[in-house]
Amino acid sequence: ELIYQGLVQGDVYDYTAEQVERYARMALDIEPNNAALWYMRGRLAVTRRQFAEADRYLERAETQGFDRDRLVPAMAESAFLQRDFSRAASIMGSFSSHSPLPLLKPLLRYWNS
Repeated sequence: ELIYQGLVQGDVYDYTAEQVERYARMALDIEPNNAALWYMRGRLAVTRRQFAEADRYLERAETQGFDRDRLVPAMAESAFLQRDFSRAASIMGSFSSHSPLPLLKPLLRYWNS
């Protein structure tokens, strides 16, 4: 969360990201079907602009049972940062919750209009 909230920068960011990746990999060696860890790696990869890995990790999280509506923001962010706006819109259009988080409501309105 320190990384995702932008609370660390520079060398501290690099160190924190490396540690997150290291421990997530170690945990996935033990429990490869842990959807939450795949999601965490996907979010980290998006922040590091490693989009191919991000997309692969987020898809893996979904196949392991992670809730699609919780994946949508990270998947759409990855597509958006890659300037694939049609894919970002398609991903946001797949959001199915009838009561999204307040932060997502304006994003959904924008992408679905």
